[in-house]
Amino acid sequence: MGEIFKNTHDVVSSVWEPPGNETIKINFDAYLNQNTKQSVSGIIARNKDGLVMAAYTFPWVNVLDSTTAEARACLQAITMAEEMGFRDICVEGDALTVIRKLNTAEEYRLFVSRLIQEIEGRRSAFRSVRFKYVPRGANKAAHEMAKEGGNYDFPRYWIEEAPATVERAVIQERGGDEGR
Repeated sequence: MGEIFKNTHDVVSSVWEPPGNETIKINFDAYLNQNTKQSVSGIIARNKDGLVMAAYTFPWVNVLDSTTAEARACLQAITMAEEMGFRDICVEGDALTVIRKLNTAEEYRLFVSRLIQEIEGRRSAFRSVRFKYVPRGANKAAHEMAKEGGNYDFPRYWIEEAPATVERAVIQERGGDEGR
């Protein structure tokens, strides 16, 4: 248990797994309010021990659909990684369309394609970068970050910590029982 099969026959873990060696794993998610057309990107970066290196929320306005919201969140994740000076990263999210687009040459809607091109253009800032789809169960902390960001109209950053609700999700994902 703990794994699911995608239609591409890849095995994807349904729980968060730490990255190997010195890679920083960055999970992203987006919350979209369809009524107000506002979204929030939630990003959390962790090391091989599962410890939070950085966390970030970023609000957006005039977002038309969830795919655009997720692509913006992915762009914010890679931008944060670049600004933090991370060299080896694995970017994970539960936005299958966005991850698939980053890992293939398939075309998609114009605006999302521009976001994908911008993400692709930032690859050269890293020694290694990988984009990976994970189901919602392996993306809980990023989901909590996006929900947390809905409380603010401005970007918020945390270094080596995260909001309390997110920290609880991180501890649970690492298999700990503190705070339960």
